Amino acid sequence: MSDNLVSVQDDTSLHGTFVGYAKLNRKATATLVLRPKQQDEELRQELDDLLYKHPVTRNYLNHEKLAESTSFDKNDEEVIKAYLTEYNLSHFEVNAISRELTFSGKVRDLQKAFNSPIGIFHGADHLEYKCATQAIRVPETIGELLYSFKGFYFRPKKETRKITPIEKYDDQSWGRGFSISDICSAYNIPEDVKGAGQCIGLVELGGRHRETDIKKFFKLINTPVPKIKIVGTDPGKDSDINNGEVSMDLQIAGAIAPEATLVIYYASTFIEALKLIINDVENNPSVISISWSAPEQYYQPVEKLEFDQLLYQAALLGITVIGSSGDHGAYNGQKTPNVPLPASHPLVLGCGGTIINIEEGERVAEMAWNEFNGGEATGGGYSNYYGTPQYQAQAISKYPYQKEGGRGVPDVAALSSTIDGFQVIQDKQKVVVGGTSTATPMWAALIALMNEKLGYNLGFCNHLFYELAGTKSFNQIVNGNNLLYKAAQYWNPCTGLGSPSGDDLLENIQKNEPNSDLETDKN
Repeated sequence: MSDNLVSVQDDTSLHGTFVGYAKLNRKATATLVLRPKQQDEELRQELDDLLYKHPVTRNYLNHEKLAESTSFDKNDEEVIKAYLTEYNLSHFEVNAISRELTFSGKVRDLQKAFNSPIGIFHGADHLEYKCATQAIRVPETIGELLYSFKGFYFRPKKETRKITPIEKYDDQSWGRGFSISDICSAYNIPEDVKGAGQCIGLVELGGRHRETDIKKFFKLINTPVPKIKIVGTDPGKDSDINNGEVSMDLQIAGAIAPEATLVIYYASTFIEALKLIINDVENNPSVISISWSAPEQYYQPVEKLEFDQLLYQAALLGITVIGSSGDHGAYNGQKTPNVPLPASHPLVLGCGGTIINIEEGERVAEMAWNEFNGGEATGGGYSNYYGTPQYQAQAISKYPYQKEGGRGVPDVAALSSTIDGFQVIQDKQKVVVGGTSTATPMWAALIALMNEKLGYNLGFCNHLFYELAGTKSFNQIVNGNNLLYKAAQYWNPCTGLGSPSGDDLLENIQKNEPNSDLETDKN
């Protein structure tokens, strides 16, 4: 084996307080993510068609075909196993879809194989974990076969979401805000479908749903409680803020698509959640709502590579992934403008926020969400990591203000006001909630309804939506700002293409089907 060592994990560990080195005879478990196998031209074209052809013509992959098409090369697996065996590492477990090879052994052998001492750390919550204390290095011939090294036990990233201030009302009235029925009416959400046969996934990085809140809410709106399932590990610790957010996601998505199955995917990071989703053979979600977000710069290059692969696999399965653009304006809580992941990824439908005025179920005005003197505002701007996707180039070129290059965020928007937002139940009380974390599950439920009505999954649909830019499919938002960028016609980095006019969007997608005799309404 070559002595030329290369790093496969630059930023290794120090998420907590170092308390000493691990005992050499202790056991530890680690995971390697292998590179994807080379695809021939015919297979690449077949897979590209699943992303960019009209979804009525797509024949999405099942999980078996996904593993066959996007997994690692078996020869790579054997070479890696042989290397690990040289250092007495064993108990191999393989996940072909995630391309993960998990193994275990004594600390002394792990240190030799990966050329780094292993330390014991305490996190902020006083949990103890083992982690490498310097860059992980392996022979070059091994390193070129790997995507990443998953560590011995890494401190989970805590991506945060906005704390939504709530105002409680008595049992007679919500006082402020809008009922989900009024919101659906204002956005022309299809009324003749309820999400039957659809599965909406809700990514949650903390919190629990309170069954009492769910039951009370659906009783109040005279709707049966939807089927709710949990995948992943329940966080085990209550948090009023996060509990409320989980409950809010369920109530909004379930009220709009009550016959859909709602699946909570619990994980400590987006990447772990996405792995649960693409491996979920039982539930086969058709759309995923991710209300949590974190600035792009929080992620290492190797983590972004994992985003690329996992979101690509989700698209091949026919899953639409929707990500919140954040609640802290163009600066997203940082000193310089930035946009968050996952919303900034080109394979994600980024969702921004608006303030809407609804009268008797009619949308009479709407503007970019910006409240409390900029204390709360829709996220949006340009990616510093992803280039402008082809499907978005024309839209960005029409924006009359700052054109900074990079993937533009968001793509779409919906109601996010925390003053006049969604009426839900939290902690057994009637409250009004907002943030782009309300707009995101609303869009997820809308797409589930469209999937049912169309008879096929929209899957990755950004390019379809941009083909309809400027049409009646979207309510273009021309007023307001997000502390840096201004709203404008066609597309803007506050509200994207705009909020939905659901029936028109559905109709125009059908009109754009190959061989359709209908013509898209450009007015």
